[in-house]
Amino acid sequence: MIQRYSTIYYQLCQQLEAYAQSRAGRPLTAAERQGIWNAGSVTLLRVVADDLSAAPTPDAVSSRLATLASAAAERIQHTRASLAGQVQLLLGRALAEDELRYVAALSTMYAAMRLVEHLMELAPEQREAHWQQILSEGRSPV
Repeated sequence: MIQRYSTIYYQLCQQLEAYAQSRAGRPLTAAERQGIWNAGSVTLLRVVADDLSAAPTPDAVSSRLATLASAAAERIQHTRASLAGQVQLLLGRALAEDELRYVAALSTMYAAMRLVEHLMELAPEQREAHWQQILSEGRSPV
């Protein structure tokens, strides 16, 4: 059985969050958790895991998590901009202001991945109706 990329990403984020917490010896901050969830790719999550493994002390782990959080905050902004273009392409039209706000409010790379995957899985003629349903319910695509 083939797993969706977003499913693998989700599982790795969960595992890395637990691992980072154990290596830091404390609960992660919201920014550190966002840093993990907004890493952006399975490959980067694996690099981060290796980096945390190599950190000699809990303070070194914390420092690396802070660097990740800073980089991820910038990355999610870029992803939101690119995501709007992907959704427009899948729907075959420009997005209205309220739709752009919805995309801009997605809080994690995982949510962005799931949205695009979900729209791609639908037949082109079903995408618009489903998109409107997501918007009307105000729900996340995950």
